[in-house]
Amino acid sequence: MAAKKPVVASAHGGLLDIVIDGETGILVPPNDQIALANAIVKLIEDPLLRKSMGEAGRKRQRELFSIERYVKEFEEVYSILEVSQD
Repeated sequence: MAAKKPVVASAHGGLLDIVIDGETGILVPPNDQIALANAIVKLIEDPLLRKSMGEAGRKRQRELFSIERYVKEFEEVYSILEVSQD
């Protein structure tokens, strides 16, 4: 997503929270090779879909998963810990 590319991923675990099916990529059932192949072909055949999903994924990555956000959240946790130890 950070590279502005649509994601094709298995609809399992944490990927369900990261990829928005139909918006930032395509989720396929686990262990379904046919669905995986179909999702890849769909993106190969539709450059506008690839572009829109890639842009939406990059936006989502920056908003939710950027290093800046992680640093900010760690700083918040550390500041709470500092206050609780005083």
